[in-house]
Amino acid sequence: MKRELLFAALLLTLRVAVAQVAINGSGSAADNSAMLDVSSTSKGVLVPRMTTAQRTALSSPATGLLVYDSTLQSFYYYNGTAWKIVGDDNDWTKGTNSVYVTSDSVGIGTSNPAAPLHVNGLIWQTGTGHSVFFGEGAGQKDDLSNNNNTGIGYYALSNDTAGDYNTAVGYYSLNEVSNGYENTAVGAQSLYHTSSGFKNVAVGVAALFSNTQGRDNIAIGYQALNLNTTGNYNIAIGSQSQYENVDGHENVSMGFSALKQNNHGYHNVAVGYIALQVNSLGYKNTAVGYGSLNQNTTGYNNTALGSDAFATGSNYHNSTAIGFSAAVTADDMIRLGDNNVNWIGGHSAWQNTSDGRFKRNVRENVPGLGFIMKLRPVTFTWDLKALDRYMGYDESKIEELTKERTTQEKTVHTGFIAQEVEKAAREAGFDFDAVHKPQGKNDPYSLAYGTFVVPLIKAVQEQEQKIEQQQKTIDDLKKRLETMNKLIQEMKNK
Repeated sequence: MKRELLFAALLLTLRVAVAQVAINGSGSAADNSAMLDVSSTSKGVLVPRMTTAQRTALSSPATGLLVYDSTLQSFYYYNGTAWKIVGDDNDWTKGTNSVYVTSDSVGIGTSNPAAPLHVNGLIWQTGTGHSVFFGEGAGQKDDLSNNNNTGIGYYALSNDTAGDYNTAVGYYSLNEVSNGYENTAVGAQSLYHTSSGFKNVAVGVAALFSNTQGRDNIAIGYQALNLNTTGNYNIAIGSQSQYENVDGHENVSMGFSALKQNNHGYHNVAVGYIALQVNSLGYKNTAVGYGSLNQNTTGYNNTALGSDAFATGSNYHNSTAIGFSAAVTADDMIRLGDNNVNWIGGHSAWQNTSDGRFKRNVRENVPGLGFIMKLRPVTFTWDLKALDRYMGYDESKIEELTKERTTQEKTVHTGFIAQEVEKAAREAGFDFDAVHKPQGKNDPYSLAYGTFVVPLIKAVQEQEQKIEQQQKTIDDLKKRLETMNKLIQEMKNK
């Protein structure tokens, strides 16, 4: 009975006709083109399942043998010489360039892709209006109307519609540009907010990040010109160089944090690490050297040349400091070297402008002996450490110069005490311009020794007049004496 039932079931599912086999639940004949015709709407065909080790261990597999590799979770077939993953067939070809699929990698023009996508040869894009975009969201709004843009990186140039000749390389570089043109941004978020600005160059992460409408700016370095929005014609080279510039224009900075805090200042030049670092509104300043003009905020028309030159004072104007740690302590001042310098000179004499055509209110009221006789010439040595502190030098710099200061403090100098000269001039009724009075809390008294020549000459002239008067008196006395001697001699002869 069991045999009869089994035979009946086979008759329902199998129908053999002309060496063809149909497996189905409807009793339909096999298709004329198929040796084996399997059909179902609720079940599939299950091929042999085995591990990679079991698959590769099969002895002399037949060409076309199909198995499911449970280790790699892929279907494999044997092509007569090797096992191939289903789908890894050289299906797409044109000329000698082929597409190859190996495991999870795709190779174009190479059969051994070394990355998820490996292209061996040129990549051409057409229909982009001479533009090239590569990366998720890159150039997604470009109208493709011959804009000649290049956007490489995640959302690079993603909002540009009609701007042209822009180049953006990096994550979100030139992301918000809409109609700006001829900008170059290299680095993540460089020129990020630029909308209509043009002819800017930004190289470095977040360089010119906030720029919106500024034009012709060059920023090279991490966050260089980071906050600039509308400033034009600036050049910033170095990490955070001109970092806080907003609308300042025509500034040049080279060095880490050079002109970092400049907001609105213009026509400044800063070259050196933290040169003009805290300048905010100052303009037309020139600083060359490490830390030069470092504390200037609103001062203008100043010049500093040398490491730490003009490193004190925040708002002086029209002053110049030349040399290491040369400090300015007042407006309209020029200082050469720091307090340790012990020789300044040259081959020619120092010249002062002295053209009578431009002098007004000329008076002969310079005192001579009356003033000179009140002066007290002295010798002295300097307490340079105390002087440096009074002038506002950085305490760390003071300690660095201990050796130089010790040598200089042993030198015996000749001169006057400025306060005593000021008192003597006042007593003589003399407004003596050789005395420089302090103009601020860090400005010490000083003397222009060359100016002492004028009252000295006056003293010599006064003394010469006295000598001449005395000589005249002597000559008169000599004549009288000679006359008396003659009279006496005549009386004796009588």
